[in-house]
Amino acid sequence: MTPGAYCRAKVAMPGGELYYALLFTPRPVRGRWVAALTLATEIIEILDECSDPVPARAKLAWWREELDGAPQAARHPATRALAAAVSRIPLDYFRALVDTVAARVAVPVFDTHAELRTYSDATSGGFARVAAKLCGATDPRTPERAARLGGAIGLADHLLHPYRRRGLARLRLAREDLLRNAVEPRALGARTTPPGLRALLRERLPESETILCEGVDAIPSSDRAALFPLLAGAAIRRRMIESLRRRDHALLERRPELRAISQLWIAWQAQRQARLRP
Repeated sequence: MTPGAYCRAKVAMPGGELYYALLFTPRPVRGRWVAALTLATEIIEILDECSDPVPARAKLAWWREELDGAPQAARHPATRALAAAVSRIPLDYFRALVDTVAARVAVPVFDTHAELRTYSDATSGGFARVAAKLCGATDPRTPERAARLGGAIGLADHLLHPYRRRGLARLRLAREDLLRNAVEPRALGARTTPPGLRALLRERLPESETILCEGVDAIPSSDRAALFPLLAGAAIRRRMIESLRRRDHALLERRPELRAISQLWIAWQAQRQARLRP
């Protein structure tokens, strides 16, 4: 399997969110998006894959060596794919991402909502900032505005997927929110949504939706085409929030996922709105 094929299989398979967003993204930047996102995902997912801090730290140490040797001695397909797609890998960002993940390895929960937002800004927001630069953003305001939108997408993901995958012990909500709404962490593995979790979502999701809307509106029109996967990602999460609201925030009964045809439709609508925006 080539490095590019590995990356597409990791983050851009048919039926996935990024796959449909890329259909409306300028061809020259598609490979950069896929390679950069794959590399970031490989690092961030260590938190979900390793409940034991020891193997997590070992994997992060491996990634530090990988980044120190890039691009000439790159071994991982994602690193090699990104090296082939761009003239210079933003190694400082990926090293900072490793450090951000390392700081969370031994901490299974975020104490405050502010801490959760800071993490989202550093991971998803940091990736969006780098993606804007890699994809040739021309407006000097774009990288920081993309970072705000990326952080908003990351925050929405934490709220919509309290456990990233069922059965994992790493909690993705703030302890203060759980305590205030009397939600036991183990209740998030149940099949019915407890009243406290519904209350938490009623409180936090409107705020998340507002940040998403503001983030989309702030992206300069000249860079909307190159950053379309970001705009489509925001639109998909807004639709998930809307769907969850219609179900009175019954999150655990049915996960907030969209069918492939819905994702395609949302991506088409998002690109149409981006084109019409002055």
